[in-house]
Amino acid sequence: AVGKVHYQALLVLKQGRAQEFTGRVELHLSGLNEGQAWTQGPEAVATLVLKPYQRLDGAIDFPKRAVLKQIDVRVFDEAGRQVVTESVRL
Repeated sequence: AVGKVHYQALLVLKQGRAQEFTGRVELHLSGLNEGQAWTQGPEAVATLVLKPYQRLDGAIDFPKRAVLKQIDVRVFDEAGRQVVTESVRL
């Protein structure tokens, strides 16, 4: 058996930027598993084509005994450069 986290995100282009952004998004999970630091990722890698926004939703499995503490959302441009990072503490 596994744990599961469901996620929803709305990604929006910053005003004044180009009318479209193409890239990818990755989710990284972290927390504790049996008392030890634990990380998992990248997960839920999705291609982005923001015009001017894109909604993401889904679910990620993780070890049953893990305690999820944080999800990091990382957005990369077409060249593979990380352009945005957002962390959500749970």
